[in-house]
Amino acid sequence: MPRDTSIGNGGSGWQGPPLHRCWWLRRRSRLTDRQLLLLGAALCLPTLALAAVFLWWGYWHMLAYAALEAAVMAACLHHHARHLDDFDRIELSADCLLVEQRRGRSHSLWSMPPWHTRVLMPPTDHAVPQLACGDLRVPLGRHAPAVARRQVAIELTAWLYPRQHG
Repeated sequence: MPRDTSIGNGGSGWQGPPLHRCWWLRRRSRLTDRQLLLLGAALCLPTLALAAVFLWWGYWHMLAYAALEAAVMAACLHHHARHLDDFDRIELSADCLLVEQRRGRSHSLWSMPPWHTRVLMPPTDHAVPQLACGDLRVPLGRHAPAVARRQVAIELTAWLYPRQHG
């Protein structure tokens, strides 16, 4: 399993119709906010120190390039920090399939009847599987690796299948 994604579910093996089943696709990071700040400082300080040396020699435009590089680095780390807690949670119960997704500041929640919902497997490994219920299409695990997405889609299909054809 890739280290930046975790998959969790509520049990293993077939044990009859589930009363409650849950899958999590979430991005894991080993860095805290403080560590990200220290990383940004460690990456930007040498560049700014070198720019200060060039500024001392009279090449003032080097400071502008160093400041631009520091701003781009800060923007990248800020974007990374915003998406540390992204997740997809799929919860299957006897009468409801609930999909909750968080992407940065955006939070979405969909409720679908499990007997009308099907899993659309992607044609390639790089595409994301989707849950389809009528006209509604919900992509699953956009940030997760292909192996994890496929595993959750297969398990979800196996748990939905007895409900649809049983």
